[in-house]
Amino acid sequence: MDSGSGQITGYYLYMDDGNLGSYSVVYNGAGLENVFTHIEQSLTSGLAYRFYVIAVNDAGESEASSVTTMYACVAPSGFDAPI
Repeated sequence: MDSGSGQITGYYLYMDDGNLGSYSVVYNGAGLENVFTHIEQSLTSGLAYRFYVIAVNDAGESEASSVTTMYACVAPSGFDAPI
C-alpha cells in the first residue's frame, strides 16, 4: 500500500457467489475506519464462500488481502440423545 497520507480510512469486503464465481463488494466501509465486522445475510447453507479485503486511505487502495474461504452452515440437529 502506498502510505502517502497515512492512516487507513476504511475497508472494502469482497465475496464470491459461493460457486467459485466472480467477486463483488458486499461491504463498503470507506470512511468507517473503526468498523471491523460485517455479517453477511442471504448465504446458502452448504456453499463455500470466498472473501478478501482491501484497505483504503487518502492515497488510494491497498493490494487485496489473501483470499479466505468460509462455509455457510446450519447447526446440526436430529441426533439421538447420548446414552
